[in-house]
Amino acid sequence: MRFDPAITVLGMKKQIASVYSAAMADFESDEVLNSSIEIRYLDNLPLIRQKSRYGYGMSESKAPCEYCSGHIGKNKICKLKPEFLEGGDANDFELSQKVTLADLYNAQKYPRKMALSVIFMPESKIERQLLCDNRDKHKQTPEGYFAGEDPNVKTGKSMK
Repeated sequence: MRFDPAITVLGMKKQIASVYSAAMADFESDEVLNSSIEIRYLDNLPLIRQKSRYGYGMSESKAPCEYCSGHIGKNKICKLKPEFLEGGDANDFELSQKVTLADLYNAQKYPRKMALSVIFMPESKIERQLLCDNRDKHKQTPEGYFAGEDPNVKTGKSMK
């Protein structure tokens, strides 16, 4: 899904809700919508070259994250708390109406593509079965997978 850089975080959530409208109930207000969908940043930090701590040579390590107070590649999903919000979260209702996608992109110290994840909170009352791929009738169940069953092999029947 592509967004206009001038769109706010709340505007992104509204577009996401419109795409998944078949699986979600209508929301009474923007506050309920904001608390039902959370947007987070997926870690795609680049490797940066730094002088070795022993004084000779160069070493590569992941750049510190701009969104969650500088973790170094340990978490894969970060909350949207860039420095310019001074500790605030872009998913808060008041800030989600003000913070734009361009603001979040400009907060990056190392230019790269921005990858965002969408988390449906329990308040969204999303019908999860509508998000699943139910086209394959011979799909293996999780119980069968962990039991080591092969979904293509039929047991208990003769092969005549």
